[in-house]
Amino acid sequence: MVSGNRPTEAALPQIEQFLKMWVEAGFPPNEALAYVLTFGDFVTGCALEHQAEIERRSSRLTETTAELWKQLAAYPTLHAASLTRGGSKAGPRSSNFERGLALLMSGLRLRHAELLAEKQRAAS
Repeated sequence: MVSGNRPTEAALPQIEQFLKMWVEAGFPPNEALAYVLTFGDFVTGCALEHQAEIERRSSRLTETTAELWKQLAAYPTLHAASLTRGGSKAGPRSSNFERGLALLMSGLRLRHAELLAEKQRAAS
């Protein structure tokens, strides 16, 4: 089981150092913290889903999952999407994590570029 956590007093210097790196890279402190928390939430959510998948495979939920797959035929768009998504019969669940992480990183790169452009405009 994975659960969220809260920082301890002992962790505050490390958190400060980590956030300082983000701020030095051009992110405002509030955005830096928001992005760190977003990535943490994403990783935690993926870990929880991975654990649930292990549980589904090792329990009677496998029958329920097989029945659900049969029902998808009535929903062609959902069925087509499910066939190409990791975690289905078509591929490993880890690809979902990698795709999600790539999407988050792309958004972060775009935001960073915006911040740098704003800083450059303000300087000229």
